[in-house]
Amino acid sequence: MKENKVGNFFRRLVSGLLIGITDTIPGISGGTTAVIAGVYDDLVFAISKIGRQFKKSIVIIVPVILGMIIGIVPCIFLFDLAFDWFAFGTVCIFGGLMIGTFPSIIDHVKGEKCTKPCIILLIVGIVVALGLGILSISFNLTDTVESIFIDRHWWFYIVVAAIGFVLAFFTVVPGISGSMILLVLGCYTNLNKYFSLWTTEMFNGNFANTGALWGLIVTFIIGIALGAYAAAKVMAFLLSRWRVAIYYLIIGFVAGSIAVIFYTNDIYQYYMMWASGGQGAIPMLDEIRMGIVLFLASIAIGYYIIVWYRKTNAKKEEQKLEAESEVEKTVPTKEGGG
Repeated sequence: MKENKVGNFFRRLVSGLLIGITDTIPGISGGTTAVIAGVYDDLVFAISKIGRQFKKSIVIIVPVILGMIIGIVPCIFLFDLAFDWFAFGTVCIFGGLMIGTFPSIIDHVKGEKCTKPCIILLIVGIVVALGLGILSISFNLTDTVESIFIDRHWWFYIVVAAIGFVLAFFTVVPGISGSMILLVLGCYTNLNKYFSLWTTEMFNGNFANTGALWGLIVTFIIGIALGAYAAAKVMAFLLSRWRVAIYYLIIGFVAGSIAVIFYTNDIYQYYMMWASGGQGAIPMLDEIRMGIVLFLASIAIGYYIIVWYRKTNAKKEEQKLEAESEVEKTVPTKEGGG
């Protein structure tokens, strides 16, 4: 029994690690990773029932959260550098992964009747995603959010908590990437940039922003906790009543976001740098060529992930049916005198 508990802890820890890594990549849903890792149902149950079954829920949640932290932190430093020196190529990777994994969302409505409300919600999802992209550039959301990080008035912590809330909320929704939403809203690169900057300063002996760093971490975790709890409750309610319609809304939103990811405020500023004669880590034409290659490769990788997910899911269903069949065979029937 003790070995089983230890085994479950490490299984959930590794699952959390994978969720954390994929959740930092715009285009891959942390929720989908949780499904593939086999912890999604347990995690949603633990989050939604934490008030009633606190001890049981904590045993499930804690190792997953620890794993997510271990996975997220190094990726923050990596993507901070990537957006500084190879932004177009990085976005091509994210866009390719979004296209490659897109069939996983379609699977949720396969075989279902497409009604007029579903089509309306599909269009609404596309329009909302495109609208967020336009707003991102029109209102220069990246710079607006950055000014909040720089000035650090009291509402800075509310904004950070809101970022954590959004990230966690869409992590719980399979098919939508929380980091993709943050990228469109101009929060993704700022969160990576200032966490990386303030952490580096602290380890170099400069403690001027250490208070802000810990404030960011604490409020971000609070936002994540609230977002995960809200998503577990909301999605359980919505999907139990309007599952197909909700997934059409999600499909529309992700489809619109595939276009928007190449035209958010962050990448727009990079295009403007090119237009003014500036360069990233490599010359513009070389980065465009590399970006196209990475885009196509990422589509293939994303699709391979989905194929693997489908095979894994089918195998689990087959094992479940076999187990149920074995149980039925061992249950005595009335004719057998049981």
